Amino acid sequence: MKNKEEQAGEALRDSEIRYRRLFESAKDGILILDAETGMINDVNPFLVEMLGYSREELLGKRIWELGSFKDVIASQDNFMELQREKYIRYEDLPLETTDGHRIDVEFVSNVYFVERKKVIQCNIRNITERKQREDELYRLNRALKASSRSNQAMMRATDETEYMNEACKIIVEDCGYKMAWIGFAESDDNNFLCPAASVGIEDADLATSGNIENAQDLSDNVIFVEETAFCKAMLAAPQFKRVQEQALKQGYASSIVMPLMDRGRAFGVMSIYSEVPNSFPGNEMGLISELVGDLAYGIMELRLRKLHAKIQDALENSEKRYRALFDSMTEGFALHEIICDDNGIPCDYRFIEINQAFEKLTGLKRNDVLYQTHNEILPGDNPAWVEFYGKVALSGEPIEFESYSSDLKKYYQVFAYRTMPHQVAALFMDISERKKAEEILMRDKETLESIVKERAEALLDIQAKLERAKRLSDIGTLAATVAHELRNPLAAITISAVIIRRKAKDEAVREQLKNIDKMVDESDQIINNLLFYSRLGTPHHKNIVIYDIIDECVENLRRQIKKNVRLKRNFDYLKGLIMSADPIQMKEVFHNLLHNAADAVSGGDGEDDGEIEISADSYPEFIKIRIKDNGQGIDIQHQEKVFDPFFTTKAKGTGLGLTVCNQIVNIHGGSIDIESEPGNGTTVTIVLPKKGKLR
Repeated sequence: MKNKEEQAGEALRDSEIRYRRLFESAKDGILILDAETGMINDVNPFLVEMLGYSREELLGKRIWELGSFKDVIASQDNFMELQREKYIRYEDLPLETTDGHRIDVEFVSNVYFVERKKVIQCNIRNITERKQREDELYRLNRALKASSRSNQAMMRATDETEYMNEACKIIVEDCGYKMAWIGFAESDDNNFLCPAASVGIEDADLATSGNIENAQDLSDNVIFVEETAFCKAMLAAPQFKRVQEQALKQGYASSIVMPLMDRGRAFGVMSIYSEVPNSFPGNEMGLISELVGDLAYGIMELRLRKLHAKIQDALENSEKRYRALFDSMTEGFALHEIICDDNGIPCDYRFIEINQAFEKLTGLKRNDVLYQTHNEILPGDNPAWVEFYGKVALSGEPIEFESYSSDLKKYYQVFAYRTMPHQVAALFMDISERKKAEEILMRDKETLESIVKERAEALLDIQAKLERAKRLSDIGTLAATVAHELRNPLAAITISAVIIRRKAKDEAVREQLKNIDKMVDESDQIINNLLFYSRLGTPHHKNIVIYDIIDECVENLRRQIKKNVRLKRNFDYLKGLIMSADPIQMKEVFHNLLHNAADAVSGGDGEDDGEIEISADSYPEFIKIRIKDNGQGIDIQHQEKVFDPFFTTKAKGTGLGLTVCNQIVNIHGGSIDIESEPGNGTTVTIVLPKKGKLR
């Protein structure tokens, strides 16, 4: 059985073994120092691997003799302070490995006794990866904060200068840089930069160096070449020699200049200065580039907003002027949207806009018209409106026309033109008064022309009457001479025939004497007609019984004609009718007409009997007498000439009978009309007023 001393020795050895295992396998670096001398007594493998030294290079060395710990224990005095404090902790300590690589460590030292001897144990934990993750998280949070603040600034911005100053403040405050400034090209050829905003700047020389021809600063070159430029160490860069003293004073060590781009062209720069050399690593550049891009976009957006506001003001002013002009127009205006059917043919149009003159000229109200169709507002209107506007919409050719609105009962003069596809604008005027004036003028013109025509016809009639009167005068003179020269021989012939008839016993001689008498009577009738025609004058009106005159003429005809002619009497309606007329002239009329009818019909030897019908009707103001025969009728080419003096188709006669009849009826205020069809006889219709002239 082991005694206590042996047991204690074994326990000590076991403890020593466990300690050594822990020491050798620990994942933190461990140094054991002699508390009195500062000499390294032991070092674990993890620290040897971490620092790149061999175990032999570390053992027996004083800790301040090692370059890796120069920032921790730089002298024996610092080591003595460590001895006094007995505990020191550095949470973020940079160390340098043998190959010059920097690592971040957590350093903790404790003083304790081993076998009554004071030792110092230094625990060194590599926190480089943790530190990198913390830095990355810091940069991420900083980027998110800067980006968020930048976006908020851009959304809130109303003034360009305030927005640029806010952007510079974000670069300095959120990104941790010393100074930021923004400059713009002052001229079109980008040869001069003008500072526009800055944060952290105290000397303008650090912003821009002026004319690009003497450029010594990055900013001027960037606006010219439109590319990002760096200065990793301002105090060593020769191009910054002029401002190095001021940069040193302000604590600037490095800078970056980035162009502000819009549509591929630099219009300004953002310059950023850092107090740390080489302060713009690649991951940092992403954040800065994003912020600068947002800044350029924000500046141009503000300028566009300002320009838009200016344009909007101009548009509003223009709209006011346009509206004032639009509403003060005397011409009506309407903007139409053309509506087409399934075949693309215009069938209607919609009112899009109208002016006040439109309401005045049409009587239609704006609220009742806008966005309504023509067919809805004026369903019974002239379809030509749709046709005209549709033609303009399809062809694009302007048109001017006049049209009548049957619903509005007005005439309009319209000028229409296409403003865009399927839209037509129309300017129009109410020309209803002008149309009325034109109608009046046209009516007056027609009236005047009618009066002139009537006067001309009257003058021609007067001239014809004068010529006829002159002719009648000449005929009268001739007739008197002829009557005198012919009636004397005819009287001698008549007397001789009477004497011969008394003495002659031969029947053949007597028959020839009858022919002589007949020929003498016919000659005398010709002379009478000629004299009557030449002496025809104003009728001597008397109250006559017209029936008796017609009846007398019919009976005379019955006695005088030698043909088998039936005389049909259908004028009993006139019995007892008294009218005002010249009896002699009336007898001349009916005598001539009845003898003409008798001459026209057949009824001689071996021929069918002819027929003459005399009929009459009585009306309140006039009488109508018809003499109809069944003769051969009058040829069409002769019908227009039957009333002309001396026109006749008979083998014998003067051609004055119908002329005399026409004149007598006319001077009595009546009318005479002849209807004849070759082969179907002739009807002569006489209309005579009972008193005065027919209305």
